[in-house]
Amino acid sequence: MPCSARDASMNAASSLVRFTPLLLAILFAGCGAGGGGGSTPPTTIPPPVPAATFPPPPPISPSFLQQTHPVVLPTVQAPAAMSPTILGFLQSLQSMFARRDSSAGSNDKEIVGTFISGGGPYLGITGIYSAYSASGLQLPGPASAGGINQLFAPFVMPPDHGCLVTFSYYYNFGAGPQSAFVVSDLCAIDVRGPLTALFTPINANFLASYVRNNANGVPSYEAVSFTPQPASDLSTWYVVLYNFQTGQWDLVTSAGGNRPRTEGGSYFGSNFLPGPCPVLPATSTLNLALATPAGTYELVTPTMVGHSSRILAPPGFADVVDSCFLADQTGPPSYNFNLITPNSAWTVTPH
Repeated sequence: MPCSARDASMNAASSLVRFTPLLLAILFAGCGAGGGGGSTPPTTIPPPVPAATFPPPPPISPSFLQQTHPVVLPTVQAPAAMSPTILGFLQSLQSMFARRDSSAGSNDKEIVGTFISGGGPYLGITGIYSAYSASGLQLPGPASAGGINQLFAPFVMPPDHGCLVTFSYYYNFGAGPQSAFVVSDLCAIDVRGPLTALFTPINANFLASYVRNNANGVPSYEAVSFTPQPASDLSTWYVVLYNFQTGQWDLVTSAGGNRPRTEGGSYFGSNFLPGPCPVLPATSTLNLALATPAGTYELVTPTMVGHSSRILAPPGFADVVDSCFLADQTGPPSYNFNLITPNSAWTVTPH
């Protein structure tokens, strides 16, 4: 990397406050009953991937694009139910009417995390996001044909007209648990939902290139979704992942457009079938920050330039039913939402 680019990267890093590592005492092997019929039996979690130091996010500029490494990741077909579920999440976030419920109904949706209002000068969003293989996070399948369990965690949407939302996606429609890293294009939405820009399995190759343990021991990747210049109808949005094997930022997809809405954030979003809440390992977002036109980053806080952010915690908002986070007649909650740093770091852990 040229010295000027390295210096710019160091300047960007100086504006990003790093967290004191939080030692979470999490018992992954079990989960209390609760949330719509108790919890399913625990699954075997494979050994964690090696720990590593995550680099500071890159300074966003047109010249940064010249330093990225374009890659073509292998793709598979996305489930037909994924895009309509995303559309439902977006509608829930736009409604923002609180509601409680303590039992899991059909197509139960749950959203917790950091909501960003939008309206500022920012060019993109970055963070360190949890990711598991299909064997590391095993969603149960449906009891009968035609159903699907889905988990979007984290689901990360750039504010200020950002097009490309990134997320770790876990699903099971009866053929066994699956996991993928997904990019959806919110600037290309039809009646079924946003178009899928990238759908690549979280397999051994993906884990080796992009996933390492974060400060809390949770396997995670580092991503940036951004546009190099202020958003307009002529904008092109990009997604890059940090490749630990090469030490480069891999450019994995791009799309043009300008989303009319400005809200964004990072969320745990689920769409579970009725019944016991699945046993899950910890999912998390750390170091959530917004890219500035000056090439620096600002951690997401309750009040920012032209922005505000808030935490969506149980019982959630709109038509969201946070039954897995609430006690009910079957027992205590199945999951805990934990705010680490307002509002740039959170985890969802077994209760």
